[in-house]
Amino acid sequence: MDLFSVAYVSGFIARCELRAVRCDDCKTCLTSPVMLSTNAFIYFKEYKDIEQSLTSPSERLVETVSAYITVLDDMMTEVAHTYSVEEKIAAAIKNTVDFGWIQSSGCSLHHQEIVDGIARSVTRIYRVRHLTLRILKVG
Repeated sequence: MDLFSVAYVSGFIARCELRAVRCDDCKTCLTSPVMLSTNAFIYFKEYKDIEQSLTSPSERLVETVSAYITVLDDMMTEVAHTYSVEEKIAAAIKNTVDFGWIQSSGCSLHHQEIVDGIARSVTRIYRVRHLTLRILKVG
């Protein structure tokens, strides 16, 4: 179930990045034209039968976001209460998680912009999730 959630969030991130960067190579790298098992949840969340409105992420993007979340889980208790949380996490992620597949898949022009966008999006989404779970535990 966690992987389905990661795939759903990865699709959202892919869509956001592709709005900012309109590049066929980036689209090929971030999305999947075929139905992957990890994207089954996205398929069932689709609210239109005729038109696809949700984005199916590539397998590599789902793997990267999953690795990113693992690093975040390990770091969040250490840095959640400090200043510049987003910058600290983004720096640690860029040094830990492999984003080389983006550049090697054919888009070296937008590589850094895509990496920064993924890092920013996952960090912001996860921070909200982390804070919500902490509030629910306290409350």
